Order: sequence, then C-alpha cells, then structure tokens
Amino acid sequence: MIYLDNCATTRVKKSVLDAMVKAMTEDYANPSSLHTFGLDIEKKIRSCRQEILDFLHGSGNLYFTSGATEGNNTIIHSFSKDKPQGTILTSPLEHASLKEPIQDLKNQGFQVKILKVDSLGNIDLEDLKEKVDQGVDLLALTHVNSELGNILPLDQVLEIIDGKGAHFHLDGVQAFGKIPVSLKGVDSYVFSGHKIHGPKGIGGLYIRNGIKVHPLVYGGGQEGNFRSGTENVPGIFGLYEAVKEARDHLEENYGKVLNLKNYLLENLTEKIQGVHIHGDLNQASPYILSLAVEGTRGEVLLHMLEQDEIYLSTASACSSHKKEGKNPIHQAIGLDPAESIATIRICLNDELTKEDIDVFLSRFKEHVETLQAIIGRC
Repeated sequence: MIYLDNCATTRVKKSVLDAMVKAMTEDYANPSSLHTFGLDIEKKIRSCRQEILDFLHGSGNLYFTSGATEGNNTIIHSFSKDKPQGTILTSPLEHASLKEPIQDLKNQGFQVKILKVDSLGNIDLEDLKEKVDQGVDLLALTHVNSELGNILPLDQVLEIIDGKGAHFHLDGVQAFGKIPVSLKGVDSYVFSGHKIHGPKGIGGLYIRNGIKVHPLVYGGGQEGNFRSGTENVPGIFGLYEAVKEARDHLEENYGKVLNLKNYLLENLTEKIQGVHIHGDLNQASPYILSLAVEGTRGEVLLHMLEQDEIYLSTASACSSHKKEGKNPIHQAIGLDPAESIATIRICLNDELTKEDIDVFLSRFKEHVETLQAIIGRC
C-alpha cells in the first residue's frame, strides 16, 4: 500500500500507540479525582500541556479539544457573544470548519468581508491592509492551505494588523508539526493530533494571554473551566508523543519530504503531458501538492489508483462528501470546470520513500494515458 492522503489523516506512530495503551491500562485514573492516583495523572497532563506550548513558541494557554473543528467553532461563536455587531474578515480559501460557522454568523446579520486572492491562491496583502484599516474585529485565516499547500506570509500579515485591534485567529492543522511555528502576535490557533501521526479525536486550542474567549462546552469545569468534560487522557498522552516525534525530527522530516516533492514534481512534468500544478510553489508546504492533468477526471483516477492500493484524494476530506458540485477554492483561484474536475491532491509524509513515488508515478502515468484515450474518444 502507498498512502498519499496524509492531509486527511496519518498512521499512528508506535510510540503514540504505546502511550495510549498505557493510559488506558495503567494511567487510567480520572485527573479530576482528589486521590493521589488522579492527581498524578493531572500532573502528567500539565507537563504535556507545557511542552506542547513550548513547541508552539507562544505566550498563552493551551486547551485540549476534540480537534481543530471544535477549536474553530469555539473562537467563532465566542466572537458572536462579545461582538454582536462585529465585522469578520476571512478569505474564500478557508476550510469548512471556519467557513461554515462564519457563514452561520453572516446569516444572523454579522458583517463578513472576503479577501481577494490571486490565481496562485495567495491573499492580496494590499486588500488585507485596506480592509483592516476600515475596521475589522476578527481576522480568521489558515496557516497552510489544506488543498493548495500555500503557507500564509505570517510576518507580513502580523505587520499589517499590528495595533488595529482585530483578534487574529489561525487554523494551523496543516502547519502544526510540519513547518516551524511561532505564535508571537497570534491571538488563537488550532490544531489536530491525527495530522501528525497522533490519534483522532484530540487537538488543541491556543489562546494568547489577555485574550478572552467564551467556552463552547459547559459542565464540570475541566480544562481550567474552559472546556468541560472528562479529559481524553489517552488522546492527550498520544498527542504528546506525536508532538515529541514531530519536534525532534521537524527539520529532518521537512528536508526529506521536500526532496520527495521535488522528485515527484520533476517526474510528473517530464513524463506526463498536460500537467497543471496549483498553488504557489515558492511559498508552499512540501507536504501538499495539488495538480490536474488535461483530459482526465480526478475522481476516476482516484478509483483507478485504489485498485493498485495507492490512495490519494481530490480535495479536503471534510469537504469531499459534499454535493455542491463546485470546489470553492478552485473557483476562488479561477480554475475552469474541466481543470477543477481533473484535480487530485497528493499529501506526503516522512514515512514515504523514493521507491514509493516511483511506483506511484508508473501507475499514475498508465492510468492517465488510459483515461485520456477513453475521454478523447467521447
């Protein structure tokens, strides 16, 4: 099997699994319990929290959540309580877990402004400056785009919004544990464990010191009275192990994956006719590659490749089940319908090898040529 859908999820590392099993069979006390067994688990959670905070290079608090979707919704709905007449600024490139709650507020009468983007999927920084100067209460963007791989020019964004009073929220799902992250100047940030070889159902919401955010879930007062419900101890300990692996091998993994992506790009463009690469390769994550091949259909290629036990996607997994028929990110960057339908997304990780890429290239070329011949006769 060759798994090229690592933006959707990743295989759990052995160290992560071991930590989770231990949490369920040995360290299973409720951290809210007053006895020493529970207090010991609470202490371990506190240590995990601090080390992940250190990895984020931020000055604030970290709350464990079920994942980035919960974190994004928490921020958006907290904003609705504090700023009932507020203005939200976002882009047309955002993940559904940002876009949908923002649309919900728009339906309730909130003002929502949308940034301009170019054909490579970069936000227009001049438009950002103009709109922020007009007055914005919440700026909600993505650190690394989940379909194109573009990395937000964070330093430039922070310079533009400095002193303007807007809460700056970032979805860091495809950045966390993959590229260097420093949250100086960022008000809130979300991530999910299963994107970095951790477990599903666990993630984090970072909130900078001095920033007030209302809870989404009320109850027993866990997570500093911010996110009630008994802590997911196996998930937290598994996440911590995944973060340690990512932290200790961040530069090594980045370099390895970048070499694989460059090798893949070189061979795709040399050996296959009609390849169109999406996104800005000059400021992109090495982990994500979006492309289309003329005369093909992405979903058909996906199913042809799965017969070879090669797995990839056409778009974000959280959007792939929707039936609108049009990809909003493709529309935003101006892809015509034929190119949008032909698009596939390849997501790499540190476990892949050059030999895996060679096998993929061979099978992909064969399936592309078969499909082009069939469609060309229609």
